Amino acid sequence: MTEPAHVAAGEVRCPTCLYRARWSADGEVLAVEQEGGARAPDPHPTLVSWRIWHAARQGGDRVVGACPQCAMPVLSADLPWADAWTLASKHGPIRVGHDLLEGPAGALDDATVDAWMVDEFQPRFVDQLLDVRLFFVAVVLGILGLVLLGWLGAIGYLVNWFIAMANQGNFSGPVGL
Repeated sequence: MTEPAHVAAGEVRCPTCLYRARWSADGEVLAVEQEGGARAPDPHPTLVSWRIWHAARQGGDRVVGACPQCAMPVLSADLPWADAWTLASKHGPIRVGHDLLEGPAGALDDATVDAWMVDEFQPRFVDQLLDVRLFFVAVVLGILGLVLLGWLGAIGYLVNWFIAMANQGNFSGPVGL
């Protein structure tokens, strides 16, 4: 991908919080189209940053700076690449940029860093099951399911009763004539 030559300004967007603006080539905000900030990085900011950088390195829009709302990488097709970022990892700091990917021991490949990031920052299914919010939702849905089951049982009982009364001739209509 070639660098834009002497671009005065360009459109930027944050894929995390949906911030959209027009920036100058030196990173000055010229106009904000959408404030953003409504969404937080999920599941972890370091993993989200890595995924944005990884997609940009694979031929997507360039990373041109940090979002003023959520501090995640912002993307642009018009502006030049930002300086390399340092991502914290249990393997040590990882520097990632347009043509740079290195750790404490030297150059790395995308697959290795991706495996490290997923291993370190992607929540495990068991951890998600033990999350208090998920437990609360499961309890509420369970209670609602029991209530629904009770109502369906009552309706079934009434339908069965009406059928039995009609078959015995004890029921001749809604007014009991």
